[in-house]
Amino acid sequence: MLQTRQTAKTAAQSWVLLVHQLPPRPTNLRVRFWRKLQKLGAVAIKNSVYVPPANEKTNEDFQWLKQEIESAGGQAAVFRAGVVEGATDEEIFNAFRSVRNDEFAALAGELDGLTGKVREQSRARHLSPARLAAHETELDRLHSELVRTA
Repeated sequence: MLQTRQTAKTAAQSWVLLVHQLPPRPTNLRVRFWRKLQKLGAVAIKNSVYVPPANEKTNEDFQWLKQEIESAGGQAAVFRAGVVEGATDEEIFNAFRSVRNDEFAALAGELDGLTGKVREQSRARHLSPARLAAHETELDRLHSELVRTA
């Protein structure tokens, strides 16, 4: 599945991969780790094989996740690879772009909804200090999500 030796045609791209097997119980464990992988920006390239965006924190983040999986009774390994057989670098980058585009679209939709609420309440003169504070809290949450996604 993985080739660790780079070929002459391959650029100096390096990947960090997490391969895991989670225990069947507790049942919410899969969802919990799937959400953590999403927060890290990782995409699945095979069943139970994830690749995160390349940056200086990637290996450390996956090492922490590996420890969490093992402490929950699962198995995990973190690998560095120059080539991921079965997926080109461009296909992996496109998977990252697709996930990010979906996240940006969802955030844009939430922001549009919030903007509509503020405008409607402002026109109707129902924009109380309490509502304004609630909208500011929601705007802060959306900003945090945008920073995490970018």
